[in-house]
Amino acid sequence: MLGAHAQTPSTRVPILVYHRFAATVNDSMTVRVATFEAQLRFLKERGHQVVPLRNVVNWLRDPSVTLPPRSVVLTVN
Repeated sequence: MLGAHAQTPSTRVPILVYHRFAATVNDSMTVRVATFEAQLRFLKERGHQVVPLRNVVNWLRDPSVTLPPRSVVLTVN
């Protein structure tokens, strides 16, 4: 069952969704590579750890599964 954990600030996992990367922005769905790199540095400097989406799904389904503190998921759609 999804949603087995109480959603408190310490157990929320942000999921950042990206669509495409390029050297220049061609449309509203494109993120410049330099911007993406800066965002990754920002997350790392603040102690976030990128985890696979599968780990978060497993965590939601099984209360015995743990995630690192300050977990974040990145997806590219």
